[in-house]
Amino acid sequence: MSQTILPNITILVVVVGTKGAGKSTIARRLVEYGFSVRATSDSIREQLAQSGITQPTVDQLITEGNRGRREHYLAYWTVRAVETMRSQGARYMLVEGMRHPGEVKKLRQMMQQMTPRGLFFTLGVDAPIMTRYKRFRDRARSGDPITLEDFIQLDDRDRGHGDPQEPSDGQQVD
Repeated sequence: MSQTILPNITILVVVVGTKGAGKSTIARRLVEYGFSVRATSDSIREQLAQSGITQPTVDQLITEGNRGRREHYLAYWTVRAVETMRSQGARYMLVEGMRHPGEVKKLRQMMQQMTPRGLFFTLGVDAPIMTRYKRFRDRARSGDPITLEDFIQLDDRDRGHGDPQEPSDGQQVD
């Protein structure tokens, strides 16, 4: 059942964390309180679909996300997420999937510009690697890594570790 939290107030919550840590679980809970939810990967998936990639792998999502941040600006995908929700009339918004502190900073600035009567929150979530791996494996999305070794490699890449091509990209909001 949807509930109204605070009338006449705009709320923006950003949820950051590692893959499989529980960001989507938090998002689903806040939907019950009237929040609109958008992951940065939603915008990335839409972009890839326009290029003919309708079921992208995690690797493709990371590559496209990094490309968008490099070619446009650091908070490109997060701004697109907020703009999409605002265009749909949302006042309680949650964005998940930021990869850099600059993205969070940009959303905080956007919130200040949107309304003087707004609230901004950043929530960080993490879980042990085996818990995250099990969640990732259980969701069974196309292109997700199956083995623990593959998951660890993906986790390292997501954090920007061990990728000489893109050393400054990756999850930096822990």
